[in-house]
Amino acid sequence: MENMDNLKELRQEKKSRLKGFTLMELIIVMAVFSILLVGVLQLVDPVNTIFRSASVSEKTYSMSNNIDVYLKSKLEYAEGCWIYTSDQMSGTSEADLAAIAESYRNHLFANMVTYDSSVSAATEAKFNMYIMRLVNTPGGTIPQGQITLRTIADHGASSAISDTDIPAEVAQLNTAYFDPNVSDSQYNISYALGNSSIMVPNTGMADAYSFKALQADYDDSAISMTSFTDLTVTVAIEKALTSSEISAGLHTNGIYSYVDGGGNTVSYRAFKNPCSLSVCSIPLMNISFNNGYANAHYFNEGGTIKITDGIQKSAISAFDFSNTYATPDFTSDIYFFFSYADEIS
Repeated sequence: MENMDNLKELRQEKKSRLKGFTLMELIIVMAVFSILLVGVLQLVDPVNTIFRSASVSEKTYSMSNNIDVYLKSKLEYAEGCWIYTSDQMSGTSEADLAAIAESYRNHLFANMVTYDSSVSAATEAKFNMYIMRLVNTPGGTIPQGQITLRTIADHGASSAISDTDIPAEVAQLNTAYFDPNVSDSQYNISYALGNSSIMVPNTGMADAYSFKALQADYDDSAISMTSFTDLTVTVAIEKALTSSEISAGLHTNGIYSYVDGGGNTVSYRAFKNPCSLSVCSIPLMNISFNNGYANAHYFNEGGTIKITDGIQKSAISAFDFSNTYATPDFTSDIYFFFSYADEIS
């Protein structure tokens, strides 16, 4: 009987030890965990922001590096390089481009001859000419940020170039950069002539820390390019704005303005952080080697061929950027007209 009583006491004691939490205790514990969770999220959110910024920076750097490599590979060994910006051109139709291309042909290739060993005589030279466009204008058939190339192939040196000789544009950058169906591909790419690598807070906007502007563009100061030794292209890349940002009035490729001390309205382009700003310096090796001139190209395998009047054509200027805007401008397309000496046949 006594053993039975002891067993009951042990069971009762065990039940008392297994007693659960009261409702109030559970509420207090949940409140404490909620406070701790808020604190953890406050710590994690900046880390996520940093991660997203680092990811965007890495991708924009890769894109700008690809563009840098492409521009150098195309222009580094050009023998002639004429640069235009669309705001300084009469137009950008095939006829307008043909007029510039014809001037280029007449300047560098008119009356050029080479030696045809198969007939032991001089013959009209043929050349290739390229028109490259850096696209800054949004809304066209070619997306903003794309680079296009037109090739006028095997054109006779004495034959005028007309609008029918201007071929269609061919996109050069990976189209995945501009695919609207891939959200991670939505980046804005902009180009400007000149070496201007300093970014300043865009004080003209409410959120000056999220948007920045190029110093030279913001100040409306002249680009640093003065000769063929200074050819540089500034490439700016930013993540495209989200739909909520656009609906809030922060337009993609937004142009902003302010009134300077002299009462002049200065327009400039602002970029959203994080953004990549790189300066592609293009060493025009052939043009630099010839001190800014192109070879006359009156030659054969054994000596110089004279033109009909007996006067050999002198070396001619190969670089021209007089038809470009004087200050950095991310809104005008940039055109390069160029050719290679080793493609003359």
